[in-house]
Amino acid sequence: HDMQMGTNHYGHYVLTTELLPLLMATPKSRVVNVASNAHKFVRSESNFKYNIDSEHGYEPWVGYGRTKLANLLFTHGLARRLRASGHAAPMVVAAHPGYTNTNLMYADKGWLWQKGAAVTGFFAMTSPQGALPTLRACVDPTAEDGAYYGPSGFLELRGPPARVGMSGPATSVELADWLWDLSKTKTGADPDAVIGAKPDPS
Repeated sequence: HDMQMGTNHYGHYVLTTELLPLLMATPKSRVVNVASNAHKFVRSESNFKYNIDSEHGYEPWVGYGRTKLANLLFTHGLARRLRASGHAAPMVVAAHPGYTNTNLMYADKGWLWQKGAAVTGFFAMTSPQGALPTLRACVDPTAEDGAYYGPSGFLELRGPPARVGMSGPATSVELADWLWDLSKTKTGADPDAVIGAKPDPS
């Protein structure tokens, strides 16, 4: 698998699996997965599956979006399995920081992106502002499994944190189960063995 998917999804999947016994034994614990509006770069389930590990070509920002879609699918897959197996904890939610001025905005070396990055400081939120959706996901007493938080302004680029929507592929039970099984195969980590029986996809 490519390093981006390995870092942004498979690594989180394995770490969460290792922490599950402690999280399940801790009342009101939460797993908060940090996704991105870039998950919408992946327009279809078939595209996600076809190039999951960039084996058919690597495009940095589409590849990044694919990893962020994986974060949301993992959020729903984990939450569904925990509740179906009768576990009250952890709650599993997600967040994204919107358009935030971090070093990620300067990582692409392409000249066009660098030109755009030059104006980031004028339009993007500061890092503390961009952290607010994740902070709310961590502490919001009204949060529910699968909740997704991001900026509430135009195109979710900036603004106070609020519940936000996600793409169609991000809500697919079939796609979440496909990624879950693939992640087990790729990593050898088996959260089902920790949680209990796998739920019916319906």
